[in-house]
Amino acid sequence: MKPSKRKGTYTIAKMRPIVAAYANYTGTKKAYCAQHDLNPHTLDYWRKRIAAVDAAAVDKPPKSSKQSSFIELAPFASSTSCYTLHFPDGKRLELPLQTPIDFLAQLIQISN
Repeated sequence: MKPSKRKGTYTIAKMRPIVAAYANYTGTKKAYCAQHDLNPHTLDYWRKRIAAVDAAAVDKPPKSSKQSSFIELAPFASSTSCYTLHFPDGKRLELPLQTPIDFLAQLIQISN
């Protein structure tokens, strides 16, 4: 009986070239896995996992290009007694400074 590999032996960095090479392989999956000392189920798992990681990377823009349009909201010393929220579409909302923060959070919640 062949000893099983320890969990955590494989990483994306190690498996990516093996999965990529399998895409061009003309033999059977069983033969390919035997060459690389893999179980066919392990190969299938990594093919799906790498495809999911690559798909997620395409769907998500890089963090550096993602800009937030939110500005920190803080009261300042002046004669005003209210918060004024200025929205990108030009609308304004004025609320008393005593407005609960939970209510403010609900008002400015934006759905994607």
